[in-house]
Amino acid sequence: MTTEYTKRVADDGAVTECYFLNGKLHRDDGPAVTEHKADGSTIEKYYRNGELFRPDAPTPVIVERNELEDSTTEHYARDGKIYRIVEYYGPRSPMKTGKSLPPNSPSP
Repeated sequence: MTTEYTKRVADDGAVTECYFLNGKLHRDDGPAVTEHKADGSTIEKYYRNGELFRPDAPTPVIVERNELEDSTTEHYARDGKIYRIVEYYGPRSPMKTGKSLPPNSPSP
């Protein structure tokens, strides 16, 4: 097994961290990809063996947090494909929007 960790810093200060196992995005104890954007927002993506996956499903495989807008967007996947996106605004607000994607639709 070959594991690899990469960290890239963009010109605007954004930082992307990735974990790989045998050349595929993979991490058992957290997100395989974490993006810290220059605007302060964060995106976490959970992968196992190169596919979007969370062992404790149904939990989001992609979580986007934007502190400036006080919002969170969660992406849920099944069989490696996004099937639902839910957006929240405010720390304790109810779901503002949510949509289920039709089967076999392309992931965003």
